[in-house]
Amino acid sequence: MPVTSRTAAGVDRLRPPKAGQIEYYDRRLPSFGIRVSYQGTKSWFVMTRLDGKLIRVTLGKYPALSLAEAREEARRVVNLASVGKDPRKVKAQAKEKRREDRRNTFGACSDEFLERHVERRLRPSTQREYRRILRGQDTRVWHDRPISSITKRDVLDVIEGIEGRGSPGASKRALVYLRSFFNWCAESDVITTPPTDLLRSTHSEVNRVRVLSDNELAYLLRALDDEQVVFAQLIHLLLLTGQRRALVAGMLWSDLRVFPGDNAIWEIHGERKKNN
Repeated sequence: MPVTSRTAAGVDRLRPPKAGQIEYYDRRLPSFGIRVSYQGTKSWFVMTRLDGKLIRVTLGKYPALSLAEAREEARRVVNLASVGKDPRKVKAQAKEKRREDRRNTFGACSDEFLERHVERRLRPSTQREYRRILRGQDTRVWHDRPISSITKRDVLDVIEGIEGRGSPGASKRALVYLRSFFNWCAESDVITTPPTDLLRSTHSEVNRVRVLSDNELAYLLRALDDEQVVFAQLIHLLLLTGQRRALVAGMLWSDLRVFPGDNAIWEIHGERKKNN
């Protein structure tokens, strides 16, 4: 059981034994050492007492774990044991948390949310809005981050960034979608508290009240006919029915009941209407 003052260069010079393994202890931290096997593997370890019982904790392999890092980790292990905490359990819990964090990144959770909640329950137009905020440029930097590491400040940065582009309405909607997502994460026990809790938009939606006058409607209809606009028929139908743009654009042949003389009735089924 050799005892020496360990240095990084000295660790490099340690040669494996012809058989079995040999352990070298550190003079600066006597309970700390390195084990060298006949195969050349070098592993850091520390000996300490937990509730009066001597235990051995493997810290990691060299050179993945440097001498300075291993020595610091050894001190942490000794300190944990001194207050009655089992450093092996603490290490296992930390490892499990890292594994959980890798599994529960923002990207992975948002993909699952989109698949299980958004794509199965919401209208296509709403699905597009969710994808835009959860997979778009504003939240791209979160993609590989553990969902539990995203803070209220992170959310505010995204909301304020959208608002800074001159889109207060879009920032308000983004907050709605993010709140729905993080609430789902909390309900799924992925996080404890949503970072969107207590966040409120400072902007209210401005209702659009501008309508075309009769003269303006006449000019518009003539322009559609004169210029042979590609979507002229769509715009004609929007004006005649007063229905939403996506609803008219998504009209299906199966929605129409055609009668003699080119007369038809358009039936809009409840699942396609915003108010059902």
